[in-house]
Amino acid sequence: IVLALIIQAAVMTYIAIHKTLLMPDYDFSMDVALEDVDMVLMLDTSGHLRHLRAAQHDAVEGFSRTMAEAMEDLRYNSRVDASQAMEEARSEKRGALTFDRGDYQAPNIREPKKPFDKDVRIIGGPLNGVVGRRCASRPRMLKSKLAL
Repeated sequence: IVLALIIQAAVMTYIAIHKTLLMPDYDFSMDVALEDVDMVLMLDTSGHLRHLRAAQHDAVEGFSRTMAEAMEDLRYNSRVDASQAMEEARSEKRGALTFDRGDYQAPNIREPKKPFDKDVRIIGGPLNGVVGRRCASRPRMLKSKLAL
């Protein structure tokens, strides 16, 4: 019976040390929710604007590319800011006897010296776009059938 009590005390001591010193006190994670952007661009491809079609297509392509790059920059900057906030929160909670597993870094392709925090997720934020065309031989007014 004495041997059983010694074994039980050893196991309980191991569990106590494991729970208090070897396991992190706090588990951090962050989800950053961004709004999706839905964009509709309309082109007028009427016959009287035929000479401007190339300019319209260039403008739509340039604007779409600029918006897509801006949304990607927003997602990137949001992840960088959230990663910095996570690092600050971890450093505030880190104590002298706190175990820190230290494997929080995810690769950052743009800036390899500033890795992301792998516990930060960006949800949403893509740019969804569609281009519509209005094609008419000449502009005309639509008559309303509503009696005012």
